[in-house]
Amino acid sequence: MKISNYIGTLALLAVFAACSTEGDEHVRFAGNEVKVNATIGGESTFTRSNPAGDEEKQSNFNDYDQIGISMNNGAVHKYEMNNGVWEVKDGEPLKWETEATIFKAFYPYSTTFNSGNSFDNGRIIENQASEEGLALSDYMTTDIAIPQIPENRELALDFKRKTARIIVDIENSTFTNEFDHPAVYGVTIFSQLEIPATPVADVAEITPYKIDASDPKSSWMALVAPNAEDKSKNFICIKVQETNTTDDPKPYYVKGIPNLEEGNSYTYKLKIGKDRVTIENVTVENWTEGTAVPGGAVSAITVEGIKESVTTQLKRGNDVVLTLNSNASSDIFDAIKTAIKDKSVADGSVNLTLKSVMTIPEGTFKDVTWLNKVTLPDAVTIGKNAFSGSSLKDIEAPKVSTVEMLAFSECKKLEDVNLPKVSEIKIKAFCSCSNLKTVRFGTLTKVWTGDENNREGMFESVNTQDVSLILSSSQSMLTLIEAEGNFFWTPMNLPYKGSDQCVNMNFLGYKFKEIKFREE
Repeated sequence: MKISNYIGTLALLAVFAACSTEGDEHVRFAGNEVKVNATIGGESTFTRSNPAGDEEKQSNFNDYDQIGISMNNGAVHKYEMNNGVWEVKDGEPLKWETEATIFKAFYPYSTTFNSGNSFDNGRIIENQASEEGLALSDYMTTDIAIPQIPENRELALDFKRKTARIIVDIENSTFTNEFDHPAVYGVTIFSQLEIPATPVADVAEITPYKIDASDPKSSWMALVAPNAEDKSKNFICIKVQETNTTDDPKPYYVKGIPNLEEGNSYTYKLKIGKDRVTIENVTVENWTEGTAVPGGAVSAITVEGIKESVTTQLKRGNDVVLTLNSNASSDIFDAIKTAIKDKSVADGSVNLTLKSVMTIPEGTFKDVTWLNKVTLPDAVTIGKNAFSGSSLKDIEAPKVSTVEMLAFSECKKLEDVNLPKVSEIKIKAFCSCSNLKTVRFGTLTKVWTGDENNREGMFESVNTQDVSLILSSSQSMLTLIEAEGNFFWTPMNLPYKGSDQCVNMNFLGYKFKEIKFREE
């Protein structure tokens, strides 16, 4: 069964009948009492939040699990699972009173371990070594507006995860040949405890859950606070011992907590040497697409899964949002293109967002006719001819640092380019983009061109006098040099802002409609 970051909503009265007799039903839910149905994942009516459980454990909420629900911003009512039915605990049940009703809910209800849980704030616990510890840390919320009282008086809650899942994959991590007989004796993961996180707040040591306690190569898992990037703090500690010695296990630290997104699962493969440990690979998956962790390995993103996701999203509209592996293969990109083509979408109609992938490979979307806007929140490189000749109108890639040659050449409909971190651009990257309107760049440090006369520059065959250019306020003056037969613009030790070139709207040998600056 899939673990979803959205709790499913299956409002089946037959389930209640299976849990009690018809007479009991009237006793439990008299008059206008709200009948609560809260579920998670797959097609099971009653499931529990259990990020590490097998299918059987995921298929049932445990008795005594608790959620908090409020109606129209009123007091929070505690509901507890009892024999397959959610019942109010310690107070009066919620009752339908008005046609328009707003419900808010959160899981888990406050306990001695995470007191203070509410719709707005949650807390993970430090000891997640057990399934119960994981469940108590799996903070989720939902809100829903009901325009009119349903005939069956049932409230179906659809929760969203607010944590990120970290998996340290020991089996597929590597030890350098400096080790003889290494063994992992423990893992610690560092995280803030409060959700939402606070910038550069203190972090705690999270004791993670070991997927298979008897397997020395088992993966370890913990739930952590998202949106808590802090490069100064430790992120992972792994304790290693040489089994042929009597030495104590030695701790190795990965420093720098990354910016993690809620509802995503991150699998880390490490490279461990005698002096340090580094991240060799990280795989990012949306929990909606992932399954339970069998022995610690998160399910792979598959071609068929991508096709299914694209097809499903296009039934709802023109926006397609996918989370890929950081090093997604050409097969995955081909699956995206095939699925969109098979839906016979209109030209220039699809808005495509690709999360987690780091590089858009050479020629990936060359000549496609269905693109409108592409958003790449995590990519750092756009490859050669990646979008050349396509119908792309708008590109937004806030982390891209390198744009390879001809990446956007012949994109006749391209109007808006937003690359606020780009520093290196290869020759003819925007060649013949005849409809460009606005271009935003980062602090450029290396811009390639064809020769000393700036032929085959990045804006070859573009009327830049129609283009508004937005640069970083820290941009330096650039001078054209030659090195080993290559020509490129490189920084001078002079600010560009306020220079004569700036005043005259000239940059990299081109004249622009206007040049603006933004603070970084």
